[in-house]
Amino acid sequence: MKKLSIILAVIQFILAAKITFAQWQTYQVTSVIRFWDVNVVAPELIWACGDSSVVMRSSNGGQNWQMVNSGLSGLDFVQMFALDENRAWVSAGMRLFATTNGGSDWNEQFFTPTKYVNRIHFFNSSTGFLLADQNDSIVGYFVTRNGGMNWDRPTSAPVIGSFPNCWISDNGANCLDSNFIWFVVKGAPNVYSRFFKLSGGLNGTWQSYNIGITPGQYSYASFKNALTGLVVSVPGKILKTVNGGINWQFLSDNPLQNVHRDLTIIPGTDWVLLNTITEISMSFDLGITWPVVNDYVRMNYNDAKDTTSIWISGNNGQLLKYNFNYIGINPIGTQIPLDFMLYQNYPNPFNPSTEIKIDLPRSGNLKFEVFDLLGKTVYEFNEFRPAGTYVLTFGPGKLSSGLYFYRIQSGANSITRKMILLK
Repeated sequence: MKKLSIILAVIQFILAAKITFAQWQTYQVTSVIRFWDVNVVAPELIWACGDSSVVMRSSNGGQNWQMVNSGLSGLDFVQMFALDENRAWVSAGMRLFATTNGGSDWNEQFFTPTKYVNRIHFFNSSTGFLLADQNDSIVGYFVTRNGGMNWDRPTSAPVIGSFPNCWISDNGANCLDSNFIWFVVKGAPNVYSRFFKLSGGLNGTWQSYNIGITPGQYSYASFKNALTGLVVSVPGKILKTVNGGINWQFLSDNPLQNVHRDLTIIPGTDWVLLNTITEISMSFDLGITWPVVNDYVRMNYNDAKDTTSIWISGNNGQLLKYNFNYIGINPIGTQIPLDFMLYQNYPNPFNPSTEIKIDLPRSGNLKFEVFDLLGKTVYEFNEFRPAGTYVLTFGPGKLSSGLYFYRIQSGANSITRKMILLK
């Protein structure tokens, strides 16, 4: 058995490089431009693109960023994909550009008929696909086998003309591999949305299925494997499939009510990231529960390599990273506690910070609150935690001296204690 620990740093400050709310760390990458897309090649290698011809790359996990848009101007980039530190593709509406030398040079690539690009993906330096809006009801599905020098639309490209009042969701296409590519066609409120998937290779057969048992405006789907996936509607529902998208059943209520931007199952896990333009929620049990919602001014598309590298593109030149270690998670033992327990903070009285130990015998949501004498909540932390022992370091920021109450709650368990701040 294992004993885990957490040091929760409640730091109320704003730095030029980093701002924090809950476990989301915000990187001030550039000026006030809007980032549209972020692409995680590896935990240390991240690319991002946005308005005003911005293309950025970090080779150290987001600590430092380099502008790599040489020769590009007057473009608002919305989609991108990178294979490594040298090879990347970026799109601005209906225009597509590629680099093979890390952004020192960009060459435009062409596909016909040209429509708005919704997804770019490469499996290696030669083979990839892009999916664009439909033209005369035929979806803009293109394949390249020479790095994008030529893009060809297979004769099997999907047709959506038989589904009136439906359209491809922006950023609504994705893939597991070259044998499983999918996209969502969102319907009007009284029309079934459709799930399209490709099997049998890049020139294989496209099939489509109604999403759900009633009409609904479903926009984004993500898959853990070729059978298990999720799809989200706004406002409303999370549906699940266990047969590759043929059938979809209700799983949970959608915790977010704004315009959706992305849905991602973190590779190799049951973690699910869902964000709208102003809200983020994370599920840790493959969409059954959504324990916390964070607010942000403006967000767009997300990407993840694993649980240590989960990113969302934001506005004002910012990128957001879910950083499990940012609030201080450090193992301090080897055993899981037997009982639920909240210990007295130390030191007490305290200034500028105090430590609070918690024993959590079972995994679940852990809610930590601090109240003033009037019962007003002055700080709240609510996130999923594995079973273990946690040490929270509480920093009061601008709170005044006085008596405060702090409480933890997990499931039906709740304990409250007192602490004194002296400044």
